[in-house]
Amino acid sequence: MSELGERSDFEELRRGTGLRTRISLQTGDGAWIDRSSLTGDGQPEEYILDVEDEGEPRYTLQPEESEERVVGWGRFVFPIRRKVESDEEEEVSDDLKVVIEVSDSGEVPKTTPWDSKSEVRFASDLLEKESGYDPVNADRVAGLEDEKQKLERFLKEAEEDWGLSESTGIILEGPPGTGKTELVMEVCQEKYGSIPVTISGPEILSKWVGESERMLREKFDEAWSTEHKVLYIDELDAIAQSRSEVSESYSAQIVAQLLVLLDGVESKEQSDDFERALKVVASTNLSHVVDPALRRPGRLGNRPIQFSRPDRTERKAILHHYLENVYVSEDGQLSKELKQFVEGRDLEYLNPLIKETEGFTGADIEDLIQEAVSRLSETRQEILGREFLKEVIDGGDFKAGQDFSEKELSQPELQAEGHTDVDYSSEQPAIHYLDAEDPAEVAKMYFRKVNQEEKERDLTYKFRKVSPKDILNSDSVRAREETVQAFQHRENERIALYLENAGLLIRGSERSSLIDRLIGIINEQFLLWEEENLLILPKSASNILEEVSQIYQD
Repeated sequence: MSELGERSDFEELRRGTGLRTRISLQTGDGAWIDRSSLTGDGQPEEYILDVEDEGEPRYTLQPEESEERVVGWGRFVFPIRRKVESDEEEEVSDDLKVVIEVSDSGEVPKTTPWDSKSEVRFASDLLEKESGYDPVNADRVAGLEDEKQKLERFLKEAEEDWGLSESTGIILEGPPGTGKTELVMEVCQEKYGSIPVTISGPEILSKWVGESERMLREKFDEAWSTEHKVLYIDELDAIAQSRSEVSESYSAQIVAQLLVLLDGVESKEQSDDFERALKVVASTNLSHVVDPALRRPGRLGNRPIQFSRPDRTERKAILHHYLENVYVSEDGQLSKELKQFVEGRDLEYLNPLIKETEGFTGADIEDLIQEAVSRLSETRQEILGREFLKEVIDGGDFKAGQDFSEKELSQPELQAEGHTDVDYSSEQPAIHYLDAEDPAEVAKMYFRKVNQEEKERDLTYKFRKVSPKDILNSDSVRAREETVQAFQHRENERIALYLENAGLLIRGSERSSLIDRLIGIINEQFLLWEEENLLILPKSASNILEEVSQIYQD
């Protein structure tokens, strides 16, 4: 072993190399921990790192306005061997590791400054915010850059110079599977090194009087006791529905307790005792079912962060994320072309498959990769390729819809054999009752007309298919949410929604009050729709829009 004075300093080795560097901490079992756990209150502490790990390549697809590009990183995990105290060395009791990622102009570096070393000296102040080193990405989500920036902005400490109170609550709103919970975990891991104190809405509901409120108070107290003071409430709508729409008195009591914990006298007193206030992040599929008193500034706010189904660019980033996980795993094997996609050498290769995933959420894409890997194992194949992924999509319940390119919509308008023409009106959305036609072809023909009339508006057009099994749920709130979400789209999108087997809803409405209410929601959402949208129904469901038809006739 070399003498202490001969060991190289990590910062000196890295300086002048041009390598972009990120640093985080992990425990021995790979759990992320707070970077500040190594920083001292006074002078920086120094540690000896074992730098013999050969590292592994990591790749991140970064969608940008002008182009898509993949940034390559070399990730190294270095155990901390000893703490340096003056001329002596003190053993480190905790099993800690320093995780370092370096990138050479966006590429995985071929060499690193510590290649010929076995140990280097590492100063703890490299982990402080002022060091200029960002934390290593937690790699839990992809395709959510805008949402991540908004959440990080919310969690930043208040700018006291402005003399204003900091925002203490925010809602994340979007369909299931769009990454709300995973994003909270990723941001907190990167910012604080640990996940926040978490409340799962359904889990705290109790049949015993006062038990739910007690568990709420305990979770808030636990969050206040942490250094970073972040509380995450998952499925907020399960415990905080509008008091005007729920009949159970205990629901109103839970909402009242939440109001006190968020903005009551005790909450304000606790804020005065600490340098920063408690930050509360809550997620829901639909924020409008949450009690209005919670959705005001000073509590959870009236400007939720919106999570929508990913667009084509975002789906590519998500697919890249999961394929990259397979690529760097011990057993995962990708085809030559998929390896080139992951490494950023051919980002166009999966474009046909990306089109097939229209309507997928991030969770759907993860499920697709997991299903493909599972089928590979069953068939004793070893290499995952694009054609196999396509087979999995075509052979499963994955196909949710498609989008139409400008080229498709710009072709001469030729009516397909056996298809009925659908008129476009700029005053109301269109309805088409399907006979034996292909609903996707009906949507394409309709959108050709819309595109011709609305060329100046830069709209994108999508086909979506939903069946009763997609929206029916034993939980009436969930069923309502799924029905509303079927009609949702981005501001610059227009959709053709095909309610497959909707005739079953008509027949079931006579026996089920829930189905009858869902039909009312379908009518309501259709009235709220943009004029360029199209609703496609089977002929057996011609009565499903009776309320709408009566309104338009009047």
